[in-house]
Amino acid sequence: MFHTSTRVLIYDKGYIAIDDASKDDAYWNGSTMVVGNKKKKTDELVKITLVNGKSVVCSANTKFHVMEKRLGGVTLEKAGSLTERHLVYLCDEAPGFDAHKGSTGKYLSKLSSYEIGMLSAFFERAFEGPKAVEMAKSRKEAHRAFKALLDTCGVAYTVEEVERRVLRTMYRIDDDAFFEELKTYRCCNGFPEVFWTSKPMLEGFLKVLFTFGSFGGEMLIVKGQKDSKFLPDVQEALTLFGVNSAFIGGLMITKLIVSGNNAYNFASRIGIFNAEDLFGPLDYKRFLDYNPKQYSDGRYERVSSVKKLIGSGTCMKMGKGDIIVNGMLAQST
Repeated sequence: MFHTSTRVLIYDKGYIAIDDASKDDAYWNGSTMVVGNKKKKTDELVKITLVNGKSVVCSANTKFHVMEKRLGGVTLEKAGSLTERHLVYLCDEAPGFDAHKGSTGKYLSKLSSYEIGMLSAFFERAFEGPKAVEMAKSRKEAHRAFKALLDTCGVAYTVEEVERRVLRTMYRIDDDAFFEELKTYRCCNGFPEVFWTSKPMLEGFLKVLFTFGSFGGEMLIVKGQKDSKFLPDVQEALTLFGVNSAFIGGLMITKLIVSGNNAYNFASRIGIFNAEDLFGPLDYKRFLDYNPKQYSDGRYERVSSVKKLIGSGTCMKMGKGDIIVNGMLAQST
């Protein structure tokens, strides 16, 4: 059983808090949608945290599919019994979903969920001052995509060249109604709830977000404020695409790293602008030869800590059998 705020993939509703699911909603168990039988209970809670930073709050009796580091072999272990010797099974990509009903505004109603996600990310990572987006002139694909979004919306904008360390292009939009519509899709200490209703919206957002991140060889990096919910939301969204990531903490800024096979997994399932520039000629050739089936059998991540929470709390289960929580395979018993 899981804390009421735990997100699960619910048929025709999206990736929502288990508390918001109806009693008999169908949920994703890692291989198919299963009709649920949601129940609530007060129980002792623990917080499971993995080495990569993923975490989940659940009852101490909730079981996870794990591998014992010394002995090997997959077993079911109760959350309260997990130790640093255990490796938790991480799941592959979740099925597509789009419960977003679309914007009703003058401008954003003309965009798909995927396009709204991209537009939001441009204003998240390339926003420069009041009502302006600025990008290096060399980001040709990103420029084409951003202009296409604005043109589809029908919003008026002006373009000017700006001389900084590198030549940059600035897009100015002087339309309060446009920004009022965009508020619904802007991040404020975490993702807006509407993001979790649409996998295409998350895909568009992640594509642009990582395009404006850092890169090197087989590594993609995005940065965020240490205590913000933004990067944990990015990490959880990535699990829906079968992409695992890890945090590297700093005093003020935290980095979210997608590396190795997961970087190619990201590039194949989500994509980035100017992929050949990000990966370099040799690594990009490897990306072109990428075979998703090669990495579709699941992976494991070591447990970092198991913390008992003070007192008991309200938790829920969707039904019997397997269930996916933050990319981890558990059993809701």
